[in-house]
Amino acid sequence: MRSPGSRDPSDPAAHAGDEDSTRLRVTIRAARRDDGPALAWIRTASWRAAYLDIIPARALERIARHDASRMARAVAHPRPGHALWLACDHGDTALGYVWLAPQTDRRLPFLGEVIELYLHPQWQHRGIGRQLLVHAIWSAIAMGLQPVMLWVLADNRAARTFYEGLGGIAVDQRAIELGGRVLQTVAYGWHTLLPLPSLADVRGPLASP
Repeated sequence: MRSPGSRDPSDPAAHAGDEDSTRLRVTIRAARRDDGPALAWIRTASWRAAYLDIIPARALERIARHDASRMARAVAHPRPGHALWLACDHGDTALGYVWLAPQTDRRLPFLGEVIELYLHPQWQHRGIGRQLLVHAIWSAIAMGLQPVMLWVLADNRAARTFYEGLGGIAVDQRAIELGGRVLQTVAYGWHTLLPLPSLADVRGPLASP
């Protein structure tokens, strides 16, 4: 794994020829034990970019301090049924990840849950998030975890638009406490009767969990 941040975002050469995901040659692979720092780097940067106006800055920094140990545990000691996939460029630099797990809320008729899907802000709006979500949905089918769902903050309009654009249907809502604030979340689901995103949108074969 290439060191996170080794590519200077201010260097024009870092972006040359990669205006969209088709030129990035993105590979989705199963996360390894040594990917913990890269996963934490992506999660921290994504939270700071997406939630700065939603979650107090002090709470964001407190969460960031726990990201390294949390993601290290996730890859070193994966729980039963959990799978983490990493999106990388041709140099194996981490761009984003998706985390799939069994769905545990018995009120909801879903077997799988995308508990996290994050891209580093430098690599957003290039189609990589779509590839990760499609990969997770079809992997859930292969793992016997279909239908699949996820939760998103109601105030995160960009994320909600993204999931709705990929066929997600709002199926539930609930309040959570985060950073000392009570926030609303919305559940999106992909039922078996819905037109699922095409597997052809995933570049390369499915990685093993």
